[in-house]
Amino acid sequence: MATRPFRVLEPRESIPRKLSHVVLNSPDPQRCMDFYTDKLGLKVSGWLESWFGFLRCTPDFHSLAFVRAPHANLNHVSFELRGYDEYMRGVGRALQGGVPMYHGVGKHTPADSTFAYFRDPNGFTSEYSAPQEMIVDDEVYRPRTWLNSENKDEWGTSFSKNLPEDRAVTMQREAPADPGPWIAPPV
Repeated sequence: MATRPFRVLEPRESIPRKLSHVVLNSPDPQRCMDFYTDKLGLKVSGWLESWFGFLRCTPDFHSLAFVRAPHANLNHVSFELRGYDEYMRGVGRALQGGVPMYHGVGKHTPADSTFAYFRDPNGFTSEYSAPQEMIVDDEVYRPRTWLNSENKDEWGTSFSKNLPEDRAVTMQREAPADPGPWIAPPV
């Protein structure tokens, strides 16, 4: 790999500009949310009923989220593109490159963010998204709780490749439990 100097992305480039957020599965999302707010100072942006909590450490609606699942593991990692045009070009570039999209193109209600979910060669879920809602005034912002019935694709454009709608959302829940930190064998 060659080291390249930093450069500002040009308009219309379909390259992610940053890591948007990470979503982790947990048998107890509330306990995880409490830990990250109490011990690390993250702020609660909202909940999807009691099974999906959103946390932030920047003005972005969420940097970290927890979803109820049988065991702790990775749900997905999201990469943000500069805007809607770049997002659509990035999704198109991935599809043209043979990367199957299994859920998307759509727009979430919480975070007001776009989504297109792909699987990497290891089976991890990656998401492409355009910039999400920003929370710029913590003094006036009040976290909200959405009902499951409010959590929909705002555009009505998403599909789930070979999966029913609810199956795509929960697919990562069936991944094996995280075995914990790797420990080197004795020397």
